[in-house]
Amino acid sequence: MMELFQVYFRVMNTVTHHHCGCGIEHRLHKSVFKSDKPMRDQYKVKLGDNYTPVMDEYKPLAAGMDSNDDGIISSNEILPPVDKIGHAQVDQPDFTFSFKHKLAGWSNPWADKYPSTAQIHQEMDELSEANPGLVHRTQIGESAQGRPLYAYRIGKGEEGEKPGVLVVGGQHAREWAGNGAVSESVEKLLEGYQKKDPEMMEKVDNLEMWFVPMANPDGYEYSRNADPDWRKNRSRHPGYEGVGTDLNRNYRAQFRFHGDVPKREGDDAGASDDPTRLTFRGPHALSENESQALTNFMDTRPNLKGVLDVHGFGRMILFPGVKDEGREAHYRKVADKINAALDETKYTPLAIPELYPTTGDMSAYGEKIGLLSMGLEIGTSFQPHPDKIDDITDRGSNAVIAFIDQVADENLPPEQLANVV
Repeated sequence: MMELFQVYFRVMNTVTHHHCGCGIEHRLHKSVFKSDKPMRDQYKVKLGDNYTPVMDEYKPLAAGMDSNDDGIISSNEILPPVDKIGHAQVDQPDFTFSFKHKLAGWSNPWADKYPSTAQIHQEMDELSEANPGLVHRTQIGESAQGRPLYAYRIGKGEEGEKPGVLVVGGQHAREWAGNGAVSESVEKLLEGYQKKDPEMMEKVDNLEMWFVPMANPDGYEYSRNADPDWRKNRSRHPGYEGVGTDLNRNYRAQFRFHGDVPKREGDDAGASDDPTRLTFRGPHALSENESQALTNFMDTRPNLKGVLDVHGFGRMILFPGVKDEGREAHYRKVADKINAALDETKYTPLAIPELYPTTGDMSAYGEKIGLLSMGLEIGTSFQPHPDKIDDITDRGSNAVIAFIDQVADENLPPEQLANVV
């Protein structure tokens, strides 16, 4: 058992594409949980009071996990009882609850406590009705399955007149709490504006704030209703077996490392060329409707000054790897300001290469086109227990607003800043 855990943690802390995506993807890389024991006809997981069969396609994985050879895959066999994996803070019970349902082929019953895509848009539309002239909806594209992709502009006046900031949630389908932090930040801005809070008035009056609370509606609905561990969108491409592309590996920013040959899987780094992997980068940069829509949005708004990509796992503040020491120092200073806006529970600031190598991610693209470009990982599991949602989204929305504050500080004249005495 201890030997297995040593292999487990060694893989978690080794910088390879196999654990890209919050340091967890390795659990589907069967060599980590490879077993020399004869495979059982059936493995089970305990869901509630019942023991439920593991799907046949996951039997090799279950065989490697079943360290005590009893045929029952326990929480501790999926993930040891730790509160941190590398830099990422983790809630082991919540994480393994979701993964057990994946192994059984069941949806996560907590899905009913999270809003559907339609409910997210309904909530934003209701905020628009309650705040006439302050919320403006724009369709920026369609998903692979034809769902609308909406961006909501918060602010006064005509589009393009003021410094802009873009906040994106939901690129990774299984990270359910991220979109809630994006929506809640809009609620706080508007509520504060109506109460004449100087800090909120500063932003609503003088910035052009854009929010995309759901950037991957197809994948999100599939994660809620079918496979809770689903990360990608739901596109298909001729000549590629498998479904879906990891949207946050599909941007036009170092789409692949030098020496990484297209369609050759053995040399992959930063993302995968295997269309069955959760980090499949797609057949080429911007192959996906969703990443195209967001890229076009950023490319066509010269007033845009910052972009924030909100994810759900690890309690981290992420920024691109940059060669300029002054630029890196600036990012770390911004991360410290974001943490200062939080309660006693802080996020870990990291350059993304300190976490794991990535290619084609949104933060790198934002940096490439000259934006203040950062990411948040706001929770400690992909689908937090419903009792934890409010705390996670409250803290996450405070972090979002702190990032917007930084954009204001860098781009507004002193007389428009609320902290001027």
